[in-house]
Amino acid sequence: MKKTNLKNYKADQKTKYLKNRIPEQQSLSLKKKFFYILPIAILSVLLYAQTAKFDFAFDDMIIVRDNRFVQQGLKGIPDILTKNYIAGYYPEIVGKAYRPVPLLTFALETELFGQNSHILHIDNLFLYVLGTIFLFLSLQLLFRNKHPLFSLVVCLLYVAHPVHVDVVANIKSRDELLGFLNFFISFWTLLLFLDKRKLKFLAYSIIFYFFSLASKEIYLTTLAVIPVALYFFRDLSKKQIALMTLPYAVMFLLFLIIRDHVIKGANSAVNIPLDKLDNCLLAANNISDRIGTNIFIMGKYLKTLILPYNLVSDYSFNSIPLVGISNKWVLITLIIYIVIFIYFYKKFKSKSPYAFAILYFFITISIVSSIFVLSSNAYAERFLFLPSLSVCLIIGLLLFGNYKSVDRSDHSFFKYQLVPFMILFLILGLYSFKTIKYSPVWKDNMTLFTYMSKKLPENAKARKILGQTYFKLAHSISNNPEYKKELTQKAIKELKAGLSIYERQNSGFTYLADCYIMLNDLKSAEEALKKQLTIEPQDNNAKSSLGVVYYRNGQIEEAAQIWESIDPRKRSSNDNYNLYLAYNRLGQKDKANQYLKLSGK
Repeated sequence: MKKTNLKNYKADQKTKYLKNRIPEQQSLSLKKKFFYILPIAILSVLLYAQTAKFDFAFDDMIIVRDNRFVQQGLKGIPDILTKNYIAGYYPEIVGKAYRPVPLLTFALETELFGQNSHILHIDNLFLYVLGTIFLFLSLQLLFRNKHPLFSLVVCLLYVAHPVHVDVVANIKSRDELLGFLNFFISFWTLLLFLDKRKLKFLAYSIIFYFFSLASKEIYLTTLAVIPVALYFFRDLSKKQIALMTLPYAVMFLLFLIIRDHVIKGANSAVNIPLDKLDNCLLAANNISDRIGTNIFIMGKYLKTLILPYNLVSDYSFNSIPLVGISNKWVLITLIIYIVIFIYFYKKFKSKSPYAFAILYFFITISIVSSIFVLSSNAYAERFLFLPSLSVCLIIGLLLFGNYKSVDRSDHSFFKYQLVPFMILFLILGLYSFKTIKYSPVWKDNMTLFTYMSKKLPENAKARKILGQTYFKLAHSISNNPEYKKELTQKAIKELKAGLSIYERQNSGFTYLADCYIMLNDLKSAEEALKKQLTIEPQDNNAKSSLGVVYYRNGQIEEAAQIWESIDPRKRSSNDNYNLYLAYNRLGQKDKANQYLKLSGK
């Protein structure tokens, strides 16, 4: 009896295996895979080749160019593995992110090529192409009953979607590209394991899944994508799905443990709380504004996915106005999402691919939606890099989703799909045009923040950073005093505009004071620096600049006192040299010589 049961069990398992594996006639040959992959690579290069000429911009300075761990090349690897994401630039701040994988690639590139922005942009494009290729391979296995052209259409739409510009054209967003690439390598090898039953594919899948998590935290949401995809597209029991998800849950917990250990290990660093400058929801004074603005932002995400025509990379305070629940756009958004939920509910049990696309969107947007936990930004187009696949899937399903691929030699797909192809080319054309037009905004900091300031004049951060950019350019000019003065005045205008919207910006008044010092307006500089020290009492740059103002005004004792108040461990060589000059003028030669020695000059 027992032998009979065992025999029946093995027969059932074999039946399930044969049912779940891809029939041989549906497996694409290497030659055919190349045929479908080539258009993905070609379109990606055509859209983003211009980015190879771009410079560093925005957070590239923090994560790449001026990151001391990255600058060390391979020697910086131990610090990259044991420190938080921004520790190489802000050692005194507790960064809430742990992303060693992108930093390791930057360190390797620095070791091989130096800090060459052009090489880094080319590598970003290469990773984008590679990620979309593995997306195609995954979709082709996932939607195995559909013609492979369906998967190609989805990938072409994904490649061309304009919301991806912020990721591909921004070197720092390597974290997003690597997270995407590693996840879809992991997902593809998982599907290979299910179809071929070879344990090596499962091992590869688990390893690459961990790499995905260590690239960017948004990929933590993919732990839910895996069982959802298995439910919709594989005939597995709930128990089997749970067992297949278990190793990924282990990797999920392991990453969180490592991340928590690294972040808590920064005992001497300062924990900077989330501020309304980045997330405007913190400016809400009542529950109506908090919920209303959150719903409004979710509507904005949906609109941007469908109509990506008005794009700006940063929406800091006060780019998105606070709105209450009674706002008409909030109510319209709420109705749209209710309709989506009802449709999803009706289609879930039948395992409709449309329901999968909807659920995929909600899963991947959840971590940045600020609904469950406040995100670092209230809204950002780069957050749509992973969720945008949902709208590409839906468009692909609407155009070509009804065609079942039973026989690969059946070319009727190409013959009778004229209208869908016309719609596809129209969408691809519009997407491509916007992508090519928008990409040059990321050429450099000046171009980016000039564009942002014009598009969103109420964006406090954009105005302030544009002012900083003008100041740094002015500071680098030595042989054209008129142009230097013109740039400095532009810097003052932008800094004032940004600080008038939100004054508690990091070193905002210090930069303003440095502009006044450059124009020799010492009174205005002193006022700005005192304002900065009211906001940030331990701002050493502000103290250093205030000492310069006092020294130039002949207030030598006050200058010495303010320079002395800087923590000796954080004094620069210039601070020590300034103290030498001050005490030398005060006639305190011994003390002056002491600081001269410390300055190393």
